[in-house]
Amino acid sequence: VHHPQITFTGLVDDTRPYFEAADLAINPMLSGSGTNLKQVEYLAMGLPTLATPVGMRGSAIAHKQQGFISTLEDFPAQLRWLVEHPEVAAQVRDKARLLATQRFDWSVIGAKMRQVYQYLEHQHLRSCLQNPDPPLDGSLVDLGVNKPTVSRGMAVPCPERNSGQIEAYDY
Repeated sequence: VHHPQITFTGLVDDTRPYFEAADLAINPMLSGSGTNLKQVEYLAMGLPTLATPVGMRGSAIAHKQQGFISTLEDFPAQLRWLVEHPEVAAQVRDKARLLATQRFDWSVIGAKMRQVYQYLEHQHLRSCLQNPDPPLDGSLVDLGVNKPTVSRGMAVPCPERNSGQIEAYDY
């Protein structure tokens, strides 16, 4: 494809200068799973994005708020419209960046992980108190979550016991 406004760079060491120079990113994905990390990068750079629903997956973007969502069939028309109305695309820049910092910043992710670990620690201590002699042979272990699970070999000390015994639980 040859177009005066499109440059194919190949691999680059740092994408930031390209994102900073761009007016708009496109993400016309048709398949995939999990969070689309390129979309998170676009958000973090405050780069307005036109994407398919698959391209926006996992990013919590609301259409016309932090980005633009389009079917693949409508993609060319939507792209033309956004190029012709740069002020509309520019309106989502700050909202996109704010979403990135509120949801995907490492401090936010770390705080959420800390909550998960604290919950698991609480569940583990609860299990230690409820299961004085847990089996360590892969048999069923009640973790205090109302269902037995199969241990896959992870063992964590139960500090309340002071007996050197260990508690096995699913990971």
